[in-house]
Amino acid sequence: MIRSRLCRRSSVQCLAVLAFIVFGLFAGIWGAIAGGALGLCLLVIVNRLLEERRWRQLLESGSMQSAGREPFAGAAYLCGIIVYCIGDASVAASLLARAFTGYTADWRLLCRACAAAHTLNGDLLVECFVAARLSSLGKEGDEKELLQHIFTVLNAAECAWDDARRGVRPSHYVASLLEYTVRGSEIASSYAVLGLTPDASFSDVRHAYRKLAAMYHPDHATHPSRAVATDFMRVQQAYECIIRQAAHSR
Repeated sequence: MIRSRLCRRSSVQCLAVLAFIVFGLFAGIWGAIAGGALGLCLLVIVNRLLEERRWRQLLESGSMQSAGREPFAGAAYLCGIIVYCIGDASVAASLLARAFTGYTADWRLLCRACAAAHTLNGDLLVECFVAARLSSLGKEGDEKELLQHIFTVLNAAECAWDDARRGVRPSHYVASLLEYTVRGSEIASSYAVLGLTPDASFSDVRHAYRKLAAMYHPDHATHPSRAVATDFMRVQQAYECIIRQAAHSR
């Protein structure tokens, strides 16, 4: 059923490109080339829009299964959790891209799909993510290393989390469902917020902090909003965490 649907879609796409080439022939060989190039560009745009809609529908359905074609099982739901925590698809995508450098994925497309969803229920996203992870145990290599990256990015997204207003943190809920103990992730998460790795020098930390603080400071923002203030708070708390750790290690 799915295979036949994909075959039909591919046939329609090939016919569409061919139609552009045929119409371009009226303007000569260069017109045909331009028509083919235009047809391919439009197909790329349409495919991305369809892919984004597919991910959005998956998130809204609350299906407890991995969607397939993910960099790892549950990646779409993890994107939903990060967008839910941060409230900004672009910042979420950047955070995920830095955390999962060894994985090939269009994090921006996934995060845009999450942001476009009508509602994002944090608890449901966590439960779907955990179900997808449990169904893939033993199939994706080093589970321990992947979980470390997952909790690093979750903790980084929660740097400005308001426990009194928003309740249990998603990372805590994920850890309880997976029976996973998080150790020493706060520092790694703080570095991740600043776009750095834990081996970065203090001058790199200070430079990254000043750059991000200037970018997200409410007084300097072109369009001040609650999301901007939250981003600034996240950067501020991450920097303070690194400073405290440096002071204790002296």
